Amino acid sequence: MFLDKALRIRKFTPAISQVLNILETDTGRPIHHINHNLNYPNFFEDLSQVLSDLKPLEQEVESKNGEWFIVRILPYRTIENIVDGLVVTVLNITERKKLEKQIERERDLLILILDSSPIARTMVDKTGKIVYANKKAEEVLGLTRSEIHQRTYNDPAWKITDLAGNPIPDSELPFPTILRTEKPLKDYIHAIQWPDGRRVLLRISGVPLFGKETELIGALFMIELMTNS
Repeated sequence: MFLDKALRIRKFTPAISQVLNILETDTGRPIHHINHNLNYPNFFEDLSQVLSDLKPLEQEVESKNGEWFIVRILPYRTIENIVDGLVVTVLNITERKKLEKQIERERDLLILILDSSPIARTMVDKTGKIVYANKKAEEVLGLTRSEIHQRTYNDPAWKITDLAGNPIPDSELPFPTILRTEKPLKDYIHAIQWPDGRRVLLRISGVPLFGKETELIGALFMIELMTNS
């Protein structure tokens, strides 16, 4: 939809009728005379704001019948680069929103399953940050979940060593190994030190996590406490 500098309707395509109760005979009418079915109380104010500051604006908005749209408001410039009104575009993203909600429900179910697991589990994103730890992980790693989430897989505070107490090269640790091979890793053993000074031995298995188009986005680990002293 094109609006002039007085926010009167200049022209529009039929698709805009998904959100605006607009007819051909409405050409030339002020846009604020037209009803819309969006849950977007600031729609007309945003039109005026973009026309005033010339900064494009984009909003995700739900309609009153439950559909979702991206509403983009941009200054309209002539060939001479003179601002001559606004262009309002509306894109239906209902299917995308349904998919996002489905993914969110599946994620919540996965987290619920992981939280109730009797096995310590952690999730590491592709940057190496620990983004998830279940309740059992607190017991195995000697930290609260919030403390675990503040660490990376190779945080110096873990004081990671092999069985003889020697430091392990970062490239040989479970997470970099999974990143490099993109394959599961089983029964890797190394030691860490708890905050109270006790040294504990862990058995670690992990699997890679893939996102869209088989992009590796991180890894999920299962951790067993073998000894503590």
